[in-house]
Amino acid sequence: MDEEDCNEYGSLRAFIIKPIESDKIDYSKIPTSAEEYLQRVNFEAKTQRLVVKSTPNIEKLRKNHLKNKEIKSNVYPQYILVRKDIQDSIISDFSQLRQIIDKHRLQFLRDEKFLLTREELPDDEECWLRYFFGKPKLHDKDTKQEFSVRQPFLKVLLSMSQTLIYTLLQYLLKWLENGSIDIVQSAPWVYSLLACIEIPLESNVFSVMRNLARFGINILKNIENSSCREACPIHMIIILIARYFQQFDLIESYRMNY
Repeated sequence: MDEEDCNEYGSLRAFIIKPIESDKIDYSKIPTSAEEYLQRVNFEAKTQRLVVKSTPNIEKLRKNHLKNKEIKSNVYPQYILVRKDIQDSIISDFSQLRQIIDKHRLQFLRDEKFLLTREELPDDEECWLRYFFGKPKLHDKDTKQEFSVRQPFLKVLLSMSQTLIYTLLQYLLKWLENGSIDIVQSAPWVYSLLACIEIPLESNVFSVMRNLARFGINILKNIENSSCREACPIHMIIILIARYFQQFDLIESYRMNY
Protein backbone atom coordinates (compact mmCIF):
# COMPACT_ATOMS: atom_id res chain seq x y z
CA MET A 1 0.00 0.00 0.00
CA ASP A 2 1.45 3.37 -1.07
CA GLU A 3 1.49 6.37 1.28
CA GLU A 4 -0.42 8.31 -1.36
CA ASP A 5 -3.26 5.82 -1.00
CA CYS A 6 -3.75 6.69 2.70
CA ASN A 7 -5.28 9.75 4.30
CA GLU A 8 -3.85 11.65 7.29
CA TYR A 9 -5.28 9.10 9.72
CA GLY A 10 -3.64 6.11 8.03
CA SER A 11 -6.88 4.71 6.66
CA LEU A 12 -7.13 3.44 3.12
CA ARG A 13 -8.69 5.99 0.77
CA ALA A 14 -12.08 5.02 -0.60
CA PHE A 15 -11.48 6.98 -3.79
CA ILE A 16 -7.91 7.11 -5.05
CA ILE A 17 -6.83 10.09 -7.16
CA LYS A 18 -3.71 9.60 -9.23
CA PRO A 19 -1.14 12.37 -8.61
CA ILE A 20 -0.33 14.84 -11.37
CA GLU A 21 2.88 16.77 -11.99
CA SER A 22 2.76 20.56 -11.84
CA ASP A 23 4.31 20.99 -15.31
CA LYS A 24 1.43 19.03 -16.82
CA ILE A 25 -1.25 21.42 -15.50
CA ASP A 26 -2.40 24.05 -17.98
CA TYR A 27 -4.55 26.54 -16.06
CA SER A 28 -5.49 28.36 -19.25
CA LYS A 29 -7.67 25.38 -20.20
CA ILE A 30 -10.58 23.87 -18.33
CA PRO A 31 -10.29 20.23 -17.18
CA THR A 32 -11.29 17.76 -19.86
CA SER A 33 -12.56 15.12 -17.43
CA ALA A 34 -13.72 14.68 -13.86
CA GLU A 35 -10.48 12.87 -13.02
CA GLU A 36 -8.37 15.77 -14.30
CA TYR A 37 -10.44 18.23 -12.28
CA LEU A 38 -9.96 16.21 -9.09
CA GLN A 39 -6.23 15.91 -9.80
CA ARG A 40 -5.97 19.70 -9.95
CA VAL A 41 -7.95 20.11 -6.73
CA ASN A 42 -5.77 17.53 -5.00
CA PHE A 43 -2.57 19.19 -6.24
CA GLU A 44 -3.68 22.66 -5.13
CA ALA A 45 -4.75 21.36 -1.73
CA LYS A 46 -1.23 19.99 -1.15
CA THR A 47 0.71 22.97 -2.51
CA GLN A 48 -1.35 25.98 -1.40
CA ARG A 49 -1.45 27.44 2.09
CA LEU A 50 -4.46 26.57 4.21
CA VAL A 51 -5.06 30.20 5.21
CA VAL A 52 -4.47 33.14 2.91
CA LYS A 53 -4.17 36.56 4.53
CA SER A 54 -4.60 39.94 2.91
CA THR A 55 -4.05 43.44 4.18
CA PRO A 56 -7.21 45.51 3.70
CA ASN A 57 -7.03 49.04 2.34
CA ILE A 58 -8.49 50.99 5.26
CA GLU A 59 -8.69 54.28 3.36
CA LYS A 60 -10.69 52.66 0.58
CA LEU A 61 -13.09 51.14 3.09
CA ARG A 62 -13.65 54.51 4.76
CA LYS A 63 -14.57 56.15 1.47
CA ASN A 64 -17.09 53.45 0.51
CA HIS A 65 -19.21 53.57 3.63
CA LEU A 66 -22.93 52.84 3.34
CA LYS A 67 -25.43 54.22 5.81
CA ASN A 68 -28.36 51.90 6.38
CA LYS A 69 -31.65 53.46 7.33
CA GLU A 70 -33.89 51.56 9.67
CA ILE A 71 -37.18 50.67 8.00
CA LYS A 72 -40.02 51.25 10.41
CA SER A 73 -42.86 48.75 10.41
CA ASN A 74 -46.38 49.95 9.78
CA VAL A 75 -48.11 50.30 13.12
CA TYR A 76 -51.84 50.21 12.60
CA PRO A 77 -54.40 51.43 15.16
CA GLN A 78 -55.86 48.77 17.43
CA TYR A 79 -59.23 48.84 15.65
CA ILE A 80 -57.49 47.81 12.42
CA LEU A 81 -55.93 44.62 13.81
CA VAL A 82 -57.81 41.32 13.95
CA ARG A 83 -57.69 39.23 17.11
CA LYS A 84 -56.01 35.83 16.98
CA ASP A 85 -59.24 33.94 17.75
CA ILE A 86 -61.03 35.68 14.87
CA GLN A 87 -58.17 34.85 12.52
CA ASP A 88 -58.36 31.20 13.58
CA SER A 89 -62.10 31.19 12.93
CA ILE A 90 -61.59 32.62 9.42
CA ILE A 91 -58.99 29.94 8.64
CA SER A 92 -61.18 27.15 10.03
CA ASP A 93 -64.26 28.20 8.04
CA PHE A 94 -62.18 28.55 4.88
CA SER A 95 -60.64 25.10 5.33
CA GLN A 96 -64.07 23.50 5.80
CA LEU A 97 -65.37 25.26 2.69
CA ARG A 98 -62.47 23.90 0.63
CA GLN A 99 -63.27 20.37 1.80
CA ILE A 100 -66.92 20.79 0.81
CA ILE A 101 -65.95 22.12 -2.63
CA ASP A 102 -63.53 19.22 -3.17
CA LYS A 103 -66.29 16.76 -2.30
CA HIS A 104 -68.75 18.37 -4.74
CA ARG A 105 -66.08 18.60 -7.43
CA LEU A 106 -65.53 14.83 -7.32
CA GLN A 107 -69.28 14.18 -7.42
CA PHE A 108 -69.92 16.53 -10.33
CA LEU A 109 -67.04 15.14 -12.36
CA ARG A 110 -68.80 11.76 -12.25
CA ASP A 111 -72.17 13.29 -13.12
CA GLU A 112 -72.73 13.18 -16.88
CA LYS A 113 -75.73 15.50 -16.59
CA PHE A 114 -73.59 18.17 -14.95
CA LEU A 115 -70.86 17.80 -17.55
CA LEU A 116 -73.44 18.38 -20.30
CA THR A 117 -75.06 21.38 -18.58
CA ARG A 118 -72.01 23.06 -17.07
CA GLU A 119 -71.98 26.84 -17.10
CA GLU A 120 -70.94 28.63 -20.29
CA LEU A 121 -68.23 31.11 -19.31
CA PRO A 122 -66.84 34.26 -20.98
CA ASP A 123 -63.65 34.04 -22.99
CA ASP A 124 -62.03 37.48 -22.63
CA GLU A 125 -61.22 40.04 -19.95
CA GLU A 126 -63.90 42.60 -20.79
CA CYS A 127 -66.63 39.95 -20.80
CA TRP A 128 -65.44 38.65 -17.44
CA LEU A 129 -65.59 42.13 -15.93
CA ARG A 130 -69.19 42.49 -17.14
CA TYR A 131 -69.97 38.92 -16.02
CA PHE A 132 -68.68 39.59 -12.49
CA PHE A 133 -69.60 43.18 -11.76
CA GLY A 134 -71.87 44.48 -14.49
CA LYS A 135 -69.33 46.92 -15.92
CA PRO A 136 -70.01 47.18 -19.68
CA LYS A 137 -66.48 48.34 -20.64
CA LEU A 138 -63.07 48.30 -19.04
CA HIS A 139 -62.20 51.96 -19.52
CA ASP A 140 -65.63 53.58 -19.83
CA LYS A 141 -66.31 54.70 -16.25
CA ASP A 142 -68.83 57.39 -17.25
CA THR A 143 -71.34 55.01 -18.78
CA LYS A 144 -74.74 54.84 -17.08
CA GLN A 145 -75.48 51.31 -18.21
CA GLU A 146 -75.68 48.94 -15.23
CA PHE A 147 -76.01 45.19 -14.81
CA SER A 148 -76.74 43.07 -11.77
CA VAL A 149 -73.61 41.89 -9.96
CA ARG A 150 -73.29 38.12 -10.23
CA GLN A 151 -72.61 36.03 -7.14
CA PRO A 152 -70.04 33.17 -7.16
CA PHE A 153 -72.40 30.20 -7.28
CA LEU A 154 -71.00 26.71 -6.89
CA LYS A 155 -72.02 25.55 -10.38
CA VAL A 156 -70.09 28.46 -11.91
CA LEU A 157 -67.00 27.77 -9.80
CA LEU A 158 -67.02 24.05 -10.60
CA SER A 159 -67.14 24.86 -14.31
CA MET A 160 -63.76 26.62 -14.06
CA SER A 161 -60.42 24.97 -14.74
CA GLN A 162 -57.44 25.68 -12.51
CA THR A 163 -55.84 27.69 -15.31
CA LEU A 164 -58.96 29.84 -15.58
CA ILE A 165 -59.04 30.41 -11.81
CA TYR A 166 -55.46 31.68 -11.94
CA THR A 167 -56.31 33.95 -14.90
CA LEU A 168 -59.32 35.38 -13.05
CA LEU A 169 -57.19 36.17 -10.00
CA GLN A 170 -54.89 38.07 -12.35
CA TYR A 171 -57.86 39.98 -13.76
CA LEU A 172 -59.16 40.85 -10.29
CA LEU A 173 -55.76 42.17 -9.24
CA LYS A 174 -55.52 44.27 -12.41
CA TRP A 175 -59.04 45.69 -11.97
CA LEU A 176 -58.31 46.58 -8.35
CA GLU A 177 -55.07 48.32 -9.25
CA ASN A 178 -56.58 50.39 -12.08
CA GLY A 179 -59.70 51.29 -10.07
CA SER A 180 -62.25 49.45 -12.23
CA ILE A 181 -63.64 47.77 -9.08
CA ASP A 182 -63.24 48.18 -5.33
CA ILE A 183 -62.15 45.70 -2.69
CA VAL A 184 -65.68 45.23 -1.30
CA GLN A 185 -67.03 44.25 -4.72
CA SER A 186 -64.21 41.83 -5.43
CA ALA A 187 -64.00 40.13 -2.01
CA PRO A 188 -66.68 37.42 -2.61
CA TRP A 189 -65.04 36.38 -5.88
CA VAL A 190 -61.49 36.49 -4.50
CA TYR A 191 -62.58 34.39 -1.52
CA SER A 192 -64.41 31.87 -3.73
CA LEU A 193 -61.57 31.51 -6.23
CA LEU A 194 -59.06 30.99 -3.42
CA ALA A 195 -61.37 28.32 -2.00
CA CYS A 196 -61.41 26.50 -5.35
CA ILE A 197 -57.73 26.67 -6.21
CA GLU A 198 -55.93 23.35 -5.80
CA ILE A 199 -52.75 22.81 -3.80
CA PRO A 200 -49.80 22.58 -4.48
CA LEU A 201 -49.64 25.95 -6.21
CA GLU A 202 -47.22 27.09 -8.87
CA SER A 203 -44.95 30.07 -8.26
CA ASN A 204 -46.91 32.37 -10.62
CA VAL A 205 -50.11 31.71 -8.64
CA PHE A 206 -48.32 32.57 -5.40
CA SER A 207 -47.10 35.78 -7.01
CA VAL A 208 -50.63 36.95 -7.87
CA MET A 209 -51.93 36.00 -4.43
CA ARG A 210 -49.11 37.87 -2.70
CA ASN A 211 -49.78 40.96 -4.81
CA LEU A 212 -53.45 40.80 -3.84
CA ALA A 213 -52.43 40.70 -0.17
CA ARG A 214 -50.00 43.59 -0.63
CA PHE A 215 -52.73 45.62 -2.33
CA GLY A 216 -54.91 45.12 0.73
CA ILE A 217 -52.07 45.99 3.11
CA ASN A 218 -51.47 49.27 1.27
CA ILE A 219 -55.16 50.18 1.57
CA LEU A 220 -55.11 49.48 5.31
CA LYS A 221 -52.35 52.05 5.76
CA ASN A 222 -54.76 54.91 5.06
CA ILE A 223 -58.07 53.40 6.11
CA GLU A 224 -60.37 55.38 8.38
CA ASN A 225 -62.04 54.13 11.55
CA SER A 226 -65.44 54.54 9.94
CA SER A 227 -64.46 52.29 7.00
CA CYS A 228 -65.13 49.00 8.75
CA ARG A 229 -67.15 47.75 5.76
CA GLU A 230 -64.07 48.17 3.58
CA ALA A 231 -61.60 46.85 6.17
CA CYS A 232 -63.32 43.51 6.85
CA PRO A 233 -62.89 41.93 3.38
CA ILE A 234 -59.31 43.22 3.25
CA HIS A 235 -58.50 41.49 6.53
CA MET A 236 -60.08 38.28 5.31
CA ILE A 237 -58.03 38.16 2.09
CA ILE A 238 -54.74 39.02 3.82
CA ILE A 239 -55.27 36.47 6.60
CA LEU A 240 -56.09 33.67 4.15
CA ILE A 241 -53.11 34.33 1.90
CA ALA A 242 -50.64 34.90 4.74
CA ARG A 243 -51.73 32.10 7.05
CA TYR A 244 -53.67 29.44 5.13
CA PHE A 245 -51.43 29.58 2.06
CA GLN A 246 -48.37 29.97 4.32
CA GLN A 247 -46.98 33.26 3.03
CA PHE A 248 -45.80 34.01 6.54
CA ASP A 249 -43.45 36.85 5.60
CA LEU A 250 -46.55 38.95 4.87
CA ILE A 251 -47.56 38.68 8.52
CA GLU A 252 -44.94 41.19 9.62
CA SER A 253 -46.12 43.68 7.00
CA TYR A 254 -49.68 43.21 8.18
CA ARG A 255 -48.70 43.45 11.87
CA MET A 256 -50.99 40.60 12.84
CA ASN A 257 -51.59 39.60 16.43
CA TYR A 258 -50.08 36.25 15.47
